[in-house]
Amino acid sequence: MKAFGPELSDVVAWRTAAGVEAEALAGSDDRVSAIDAEIASLTPKVADLALRLHDARVEAATKLAQDVTAELAHLAMGSARLEVAVTLNEAEAGLELGDGRIVKPTEHGIDDVALLLAANKGMAPKPVTKAASGGELSRVMLALEVVSSTGEVPTFVFDEVDAGVGGEAAVDIGARLAKLSEQ
Repeated sequence: MKAFGPELSDVVAWRTAAGVEAEALAGSDDRVSAIDAEIASLTPKVADLALRLHDARVEAATKLAQDVTAELAHLAMGSARLEVAVTLNEAEAGLELGDGRIVKPTEHGIDDVALLLAANKGMAPKPVTKAASGGELSRVMLALEVVSSTGEVPTFVFDEVDAGVGGEAAVDIGARLAKLSEQ
């Protein structure tokens, strides 16, 4: 009675609760087996859906890269080319795909996505943060927003978006900003 309550009824109540818990624990092997079986049955479905998401991303990445590259031509970056690299996040352990490859799934899928920029003709694409100057980075962001804007973001800040440009290119940048402001 010292350990489980001041009254005998407290000790009996603890014993009843402990008995229920012991029975639940005794059946835990069955629950673990059922959960393992459910995981085994769902794994191929998850792998299939993950590959379908990957394929959709690759398709969307191609279109996004083409559209942004076309916009960059109007933003004083005529020879720039944007690429959207979508690669499987392969790993030694994780989710096995139907073709035997193993990937590391996250809450965002099985892909690594990177924006790559070739700022000038003949240059190899590099991560956009390393390939673009401050003004170029702002123009890449402007092109991305013009192409993909849904109007859900109330305010954008483009630092140095017009740095180093003038004449027709400045007019084009202004037109893109005006187009974006409509949404």
